[in-house]
Amino acid sequence: MKKPILTSLLVLVVSFSVISQTRQSALEQSTSLVERGIELYDNNEYHKAIEVFDSVSPCDPNYAWAIYEKSLCKWQLDENDEAYRLCREAHALNPSDAAIAITLGSILDDLGKTREAIDSFLSSLKKWPYNSNLRFNLGVAYLRNNQPEEAEEVLLQGIRIKPFHATSHLALAQANFVMGRLPESYLAYNMAILMNPELMLLTEFESCITGARDSLNKQHMYLRHNDDNAEKWEALDLLMRSELAFNEKFRFQGDLDFLTSRQSYLLFTNMNYDASDTSLYNQLYVRFFESMIKEKLFNTSLYYSYNQLENEKIKKWIQNNIEDLRSFIEWSKTTILSYRNYGYNPVNEKAQHRMLHFDENDVLLGIGRMQEGNNSIKDGNWIITRGNGSVSERGFYKNDASDGDWYIYHEDGNPAQHLKFSGGMLDGESGTFHPNGRPSGIYSRKEGEAHGVDREFTLSGFPLTEFYAREGKKEGTAKEYFYRQGFSRSTSFKNNKAEGPYTETWLNGITKTTGTYQDSIPEGITTTWYPDGSKESEGTLKNGLPSGPWIKYYPNGSKQETYEFDENGLLSGIKLFYNREGKIIRNDSIYSGGFLKGIRTNYYPEGNISSTEEIDHDTLISYKAYDHKGRLLASEKLDQNKSIVYRTFFYDGSPESEGMIRNGLYEGQWKFWYPNGNIQNLLNFSGGLQSGRQISYHISGGIKDDFTCIDGLIEGEFRSFYPSGKPERKGNFSENEYDGEWFEYYANDTIESRSFYHKGLRKGLSMNFALSGRRNYDEFFNNEGDSYRLILYDAEGKPSADIDYSLDSIHFTDHYPSGQIRRQGSLSDYVFHGSQEWYYPNGRLQRVNNMLHGHQNGIMKYWDHQGNPEMEVPYIMNKTHGLIKRYEYGRLKSVDPYEMNVNQGVFMEYHENGKVYRKMNYRNDLKNGYAWYYSPDSILMYRMLFVQDVIREISYQDKSGKYVPSIVATPELQDVKTYYPDGSLSAAFTLENGLFHGKFTSFYPGGRPFKEIYYHKGDNEGLSITYYPNGKLKEKLIFSQDMRHGDFTYYHPGGQKSKEGRYMFNREDGEWRYYDTTGRMTGQLFYDSGDLYEIREL
Repeated sequence: MKKPILTSLLVLVVSFSVISQTRQSALEQSTSLVERGIELYDNNEYHKAIEVFDSVSPCDPNYAWAIYEKSLCKWQLDENDEAYRLCREAHALNPSDAAIAITLGSILDDLGKTREAIDSFLSSLKKWPYNSNLRFNLGVAYLRNNQPEEAEEVLLQGIRIKPFHATSHLALAQANFVMGRLPESYLAYNMAILMNPELMLLTEFESCITGARDSLNKQHMYLRHNDDNAEKWEALDLLMRSELAFNEKFRFQGDLDFLTSRQSYLLFTNMNYDASDTSLYNQLYVRFFESMIKEKLFNTSLYYSYNQLENEKIKKWIQNNIEDLRSFIEWSKTTILSYRNYGYNPVNEKAQHRMLHFDENDVLLGIGRMQEGNNSIKDGNWIITRGNGSVSERGFYKNDASDGDWYIYHEDGNPAQHLKFSGGMLDGESGTFHPNGRPSGIYSRKEGEAHGVDREFTLSGFPLTEFYAREGKKEGTAKEYFYRQGFSRSTSFKNNKAEGPYTETWLNGITKTTGTYQDSIPEGITTTWYPDGSKESEGTLKNGLPSGPWIKYYPNGSKQETYEFDENGLLSGIKLFYNREGKIIRNDSIYSGGFLKGIRTNYYPEGNISSTEEIDHDTLISYKAYDHKGRLLASEKLDQNKSIVYRTFFYDGSPESEGMIRNGLYEGQWKFWYPNGNIQNLLNFSGGLQSGRQISYHISGGIKDDFTCIDGLIEGEFRSFYPSGKPERKGNFSENEYDGEWFEYYANDTIESRSFYHKGLRKGLSMNFALSGRRNYDEFFNNEGDSYRLILYDAEGKPSADIDYSLDSIHFTDHYPSGQIRRQGSLSDYVFHGSQEWYYPNGRLQRVNNMLHGHQNGIMKYWDHQGNPEMEVPYIMNKTHGLIKRYEYGRLKSVDPYEMNVNQGVFMEYHENGKVYRKMNYRNDLKNGYAWYYSPDSILMYRMLFVQDVIREISYQDKSGKYVPSIVATPELQDVKTYYPDGSLSAAFTLENGLFHGKFTSFYPGGRPFKEIYYHKGDNEGLSITYYPNGKLKEKLIFSQDMRHGDFTYYHPGGQKSKEGRYMFNREDGEWRYYDTTGRMTGQLFYDSGDLYEIREL
């Protein structure tokens, strides 16, 4: 099959698209790139076009489009194998695109795989039955495969829709010729020449007449056995073979006396149009050319058809009769369009029943009877089509109203809706369906109104909504499910209005909200709960507005806020804020009409006043700031420009924030500090909105985030960095939404992931890599931002599982190369649902967690390869809640408390003997408050006071058990030593700005070293050594950027090696060896970037 697939029409119709290339773009930039590449392709600059297409990221949703266009370039360069590979990849990424599917089949045909091409086309035809482009290419493939009858059938169907496509007529002529059906062949040749009067077609037609082009020698195989008009066509066939047209006595009535013109004239003047013959040969070809003879346009048609010949007579005639020629073209186009509009049926034409319906671009819209006139009434069976030739709807009209069963289809041809109508109104039970065939909705209607039970379902069959209605009005209990948000809702209805109690329930069964409706307006007491069952808030609603006192709670049950609303739903009176311990941290007194008009008092956690602010209508008038001892630190009043410099401080008087407030709005640069004096944020404002460059810093001083805002929205490049200064993440924002390709990096600069975003949603391909650079997994996202496919890779970077959950729930299994299960789980509605399990190569469980419609719920458990517990993480509706427990060699190592995803409470870490090693207070994910460190025999080593992860004070106990005066952290390098109550040294270390910096050494009672660690501005950096109480080495490892990175060795208490290996940025890597106390190696583990892929037990 020669390229291009279709020959464009040059005369009667403006164009018939080679292959549609409509795509929904993610970004204008990538769309423009592809369009630029197409321009180069159209100019035959295929290599340059390929360079442009290669610049589109594989993560970009336009990538499928780009590689499809690239495949066309390769095809034109006769690199058919590569063209097929690319087109196949594009088809896999976008199977709903008809153009890609057609090209795929055509390339197969060019590769000599014609049977495969036919199968591909036939498969596509099920999706796009009215795609004339597809039918043409299938017809040509049939011809190439010596199946002319099949070619004839499919080509005729395509010509009915696109009668102006010259190459379809040509292929039909060739099919008939090889079957020995000369009249049909010559008619199709004439129509092809009429559509596109090229010399090539005239020459081919002439060779058929002269015998230079042979037909099949087995014509008996293609006799017109079942044709009611066979005799007519057989007689014409004999006439065409009689050579009568070439006899001198034949009266040829044309100016241009050629073999083709004589034979055509003989055919045209001896055939008879029969209105009862419904074949397209009769209703299009015979009728048209007989009409042309009757209208005395044959001679004009000759000059038109032969206009490319180098013939002075023809040129002169055209020059002198240009208007006649234009009239002939217009007559031809109008006549053929009229035939098509009425379905090539004179009965419809007479009754003015239009049957085929097209838009202004000649795209088929539908097939069905429509009475032409002022009202354009539809009747009978109808088929509604899409531009790609797929069926959109199918049903029946009665006097222009939908009646009976109507079917609406998805793009792939599967039913989307089954609707039942009566007189244009829904009546009876209708249904809608997901692409996988599952019901998406069941709807009961009576005369167009809801009557009965309506139900809707997710793709995987879970309920979405359910309600009962009578005569269009909801009655009883209506249920709604919000799986992404994690809850369901039950509402009582009466006479189509919400009336009575309503309840929201977390998917784990815990009540989320209770309240009451009156006349569809919330009324009365409303209470909400966290997903663990603890109360979140309670208050009263009146006419849908908050009224009276309201209380918000922390997950631990203590009050978070108390406030009141007036009769208009506006804040009124005093509003109090509390910390988790129940102490007031802010007092707003008082609100009136929703505005604060009075004094706001802020408190330190221990209860001392940190600041007082005079506020009028939410505008700061003046303030005073104090340290925890009550010393005045700052006092400012609003100046004549309605500006005030606002400052806040930490408890010890060090600055926390500073900036300008003008007209009640933040203005200019605002600075925020860590407790150690290092800058935390530099933010710029204009009119109360962040505007300009915004920078956040790590506590050690390096830039953390760097981005720009315009009118409060993040715009342009966004960059995040590790404390070392190396990139951690980068990408772009558009109007505060992720936009374009985003990169995440490991600490060694290798890419961790590449993802593409459009309007804040992840789309296209997300590529995820191991630290070693090998492919880890690929995740595909649809246009709604839903993940629908996962490709998992093994340790060698080869695909180990391809999990497609785009159409239904799925249980998947991933395997190691050995066949052992590596991972198994379930997905529903694009998210994980049910138990998810990971295994070691030896078959032992590595990790298990339970997912509830995409929400982690329950305890996630980890084990080592020997079956010992490693970690337990409790989740409630996707939030970490409870005690995270970590284990080391099966022993409890630490307990870390969380409340609704926030580290809150006392963290505990234990020595090997089970005694407490350290306990520290966390508040809002940061170390806040005292931390105590103990020796294995429970003797206090030292105590530290943290403020937002910064060490502010260090102390220890003397012989009497009392704490010695605190050592206060200073900005300078500071050598610190702490002691046990018996006076022996417990620790020696260096601080800088409240962060460990340099060597840290701690000791057992008696003076033996416990730990030797090196720090750099708070981060572990370099060699770290731990000793047993007997002085023997216990553990030796290397840190980089606060991560384990380098050689690791663990020892038995007797000093023999227990295991050794190497870390790469917190991940085990390479070979790890295990030994018993005799030094015999007992096992080997092989890792790649933290993934254990082989276990050898010796």
